[in-house]
Amino acid sequence: MRPTRMPTPPHTALRAALLLLALAAALLPAARPAAASALVPLDHPVYGEVEGWIARGVLPATIVSARPYSWQRLARLLDAASPRGEADAERLAARRAEAAAHLPGGRPFWARASVTGTAAEGHPVSYVNNPADSGGPLVADAGGVSVRETFGAEARLRAEAWWGDRLALAVEPRATFGALGGGNPGWQEGYAAFDLGPLAAAVGRQPFAWGQGLEGGLLLTPNAAPLPALRLGLTAPHAFSGRWAWLGTVDFTYLLARLEGDRVVPHPYLTGLRLMWRPGRHLELAASRTIMLGGEGRPALSAADYLTILSGRNLNGGADTSNSIAGVDAAWTTPLPGGRGLKVYGEYAGEDEAGGRPTKPSARAGWLLSGLGPGHRITLRGEYAATDVLYSHRRWGHAVWYGHSVYLSGYTYRDRILGDGMGPDARDARLVLTRDGPRCRLTASARWLATRFSQPDRRTDRGLGLAWQTVGRPVGLAVSALAGRVTYDDARPDAWEGVLTVRLEWTLPG
Repeated sequence: MRPTRMPTPPHTALRAALLLLALAAALLPAARPAAASALVPLDHPVYGEVEGWIARGVLPATIVSARPYSWQRLARLLDAASPRGEADAERLAARRAEAAAHLPGGRPFWARASVTGTAAEGHPVSYVNNPADSGGPLVADAGGVSVRETFGAEARLRAEAWWGDRLALAVEPRATFGALGGGNPGWQEGYAAFDLGPLAAAVGRQPFAWGQGLEGGLLLTPNAAPLPALRLGLTAPHAFSGRWAWLGTVDFTYLLARLEGDRVVPHPYLTGLRLMWRPGRHLELAASRTIMLGGEGRPALSAADYLTILSGRNLNGGADTSNSIAGVDAAWTTPLPGGRGLKVYGEYAGEDEAGGRPTKPSARAGWLLSGLGPGHRITLRGEYAATDVLYSHRRWGHAVWYGHSVYLSGYTYRDRILGDGMGPDARDARLVLTRDGPRCRLTASARWLATRFSQPDRRTDRGLGLAWQTVGRPVGLAVSALAGRVTYDDARPDAWEGVLTVRLEWTLPG
């Protein structure tokens, strides 16, 4: 029998969040004049470049682990750069010019059209105790895009416009054919971004990636389609001064999203908070929490209930009122001799909590070595993550990550996991080498992924990838090829998988 619908209006969570943020705005000094701008797309190479530049000391040590950030924030960061040579200066100048094109400056709009073609042979992963969909390990973290057939094509138009200095609009309609279906066939992104002095806000369909990892962290990555959400945070990280300078720099980001209706509990809310602190040049610490709650048929919650759940405490009584994931992460960055830089990072998160601490944990560890080769253009990165190694499946009886006993559609949006695309009961290792120039990027990668790791029908994927793309050019081209081998522990035969993608894009006169 279908439960009686008891809708939980978004006003409860929104009022509580706005109360906290109004207090934060009152306590923080007014930010210097800025301009609202769109968010830098999560697949843009500049995110990796910024990480490497911070590690090398080319950019000042600041907080960049809540992605995406705005073009305005990127422009400010690049303006404070201290290049270590001619190659750095050339790349920085190219990125500044690209960021400037996304800020109000006499143009009515910015627009870029793209056409993508793909050929694929894949074997999607099936998750343990989770109904989530998968495009396969070679197309994970692709914003909800799924490979369904051998051939496919996609057309997009990304447009940005400004209304004075306080409002920016961004839209990205999308049409797909064949293999690139799934996710959001009509709109990939579409939001309004506001500059509110010390605070920045965005409302609409937008992506999230929280964490130090290659694609984010265990809580939020671009594996699923962009969320219809409210995002609130600081316009720029706040650096304490005077007698409080020892506190370093702080930042935060908050989200409130309403998920789709085609799920076991229709239209639940997803809310989350990430707090970030950099006490000095080398160390960054962060704590994140996301919660799925409410929805049709679930008990209504008061503002006090919402704040109790957000703080990490359970409500009185035995009712399971929410699905919560929480974690902490840290990164250590330091310049090395010869103009190089090193970043080492780790993450620890729990799919549940007891006594105020995460339980049923999983972890991630990684490193980034930047500034290699002539001109300091090469970066080498290694990363390992697991959702199964730190707790006993025998104790819990099943893989618990990204699932829930009430929200049976799982920790998903449009059937794709919101967290790490490897899913529950999995281990994932990656090695990525990139070479960045002022106008292009070359990437070589290797990946090992084991799913159903503790189950008798374990599957292992091993793959290699090579990609080349232009950056910041009026007419751009991107080509990527990935190939892998799937092996099974049971009687199923081994299989090959691969994806070839070609994308042509051009900037329209604005």
